[in-house]
Amino acid sequence: MQSVKTTGFPARRPAQTVNNQAEISSRFSFHLAFTTEPPLMIGNDRILVTTGRTEDLSKASTEIVHLSSNLVNDDAIGIKPPSDTIPDNVEHAVGGIFSDGTTVICGGRTIVSSLADYPEVKDNCLALGWQKPFVRMNRKRWKSSSIMWNDNNGKEVLWITGGASDFSIEDPDFYSLRSTEMVTFSGSTEFGPDLPGPLEQHCLVRLNDTTALLTGGYIWTSNWALSDESLKETHYFSLNATWTDGPKLLETRQNHACGVLLDQESLQMVVIVAGGFSLDTTECLQVAYQQQSQWIPGEKLPFWLSGATGISTLDNMYLVLVGGVNQYSNENNRNIFSFSCTNSYCTWNIMEQQLQQPRGSAVAMSLPAEVKFCS
Repeated sequence: MQSVKTTGFPARRPAQTVNNQAEISSRFSFHLAFTTEPPLMIGNDRILVTTGRTEDLSKASTEIVHLSSNLVNDDAIGIKPPSDTIPDNVEHAVGGIFSDGTTVICGGRTIVSSLADYPEVKDNCLALGWQKPFVRMNRKRWKSSSIMWNDNNGKEVLWITGGASDFSIEDPDFYSLRSTEMVTFSGSTEFGPDLPGPLEQHCLVRLNDTTALLTGGYIWTSNWALSDESLKETHYFSLNATWTDGPKLLETRQNHACGVLLDQESLQMVVIVAGGFSLDTTECLQVAYQQQSQWIPGEKLPFWLSGATGISTLDNMYLVLVGGVNQYSNENNRNIFSFSCTNSYCTWNIMEQQLQQPRGSAVAMSLPAEVKFCS
């Protein structure tokens, strides 16, 4: 597949594909294909990218990418907050931004360059600037998944789910964690509802104020046993702390990216999962509350992409994939993929903007307009 780069986001109209893409499924009337749409310049949309595994194992900087800008220079892309170094060089951490702009990263595992050093799984959360401790979690965690959420009392929390610890802390048969934690704005944490089972390298998306969707994942047992079928599972979570089975993924996935966006015409919600360990495929789920939805296959990515992060941007009209590892070349991915849907037709493109520092298993978050950085 020929790669075509587009500066900014594609225009909001039905896309023209590079080649004649046959219908994926007339039953669902939903497609995903490669596009060469012209850019649409919208607003000042930014994502913050920090931590992760770099090529030379050096500390990952914190950078800000302006997705809607056609200026490829330091004034628009790669602006760094004043404290851009992380005390610990970590990968597979998670993060979130509270409504007042407070930005935190939590957990992860230290990256070591020598076989004589032993990586450490972290239990700390750091506030923006990364030097100030925010709170310590009840568990050491890496390979977790998190979303911003409101608990049963309406309190805003960063909900951190599952992951792995450095030893069997919850069950002698599993290194994967079943527990979840809710980190509050005030700098406290408490256990949240357990996952359906121990799980790591899964991907969680928030659908609305009362429902979330859990996709895929890996179960790390003490004897390294793994059921492939478990990696296809999805589960809906409701605010009353109950999990219900969702439609199974078409392929087993772990360490994949996921996110939600709105069809720009119908405003129907679409969930996309992309890549994962040894995968270049994508899947899409039209969220239908009156009937059971089904996953349908989408157009393949140009390479196996593992450890990328999905971020909803511009009022959920776009989903971008940041970072990860190109498993064809075993190199960290510098490219940013942009997904959009119009009239039940979804497309992706490779944006002109790139990460200044390619990295895998990073934390990436959409920055609200009110979040400012001072020089």
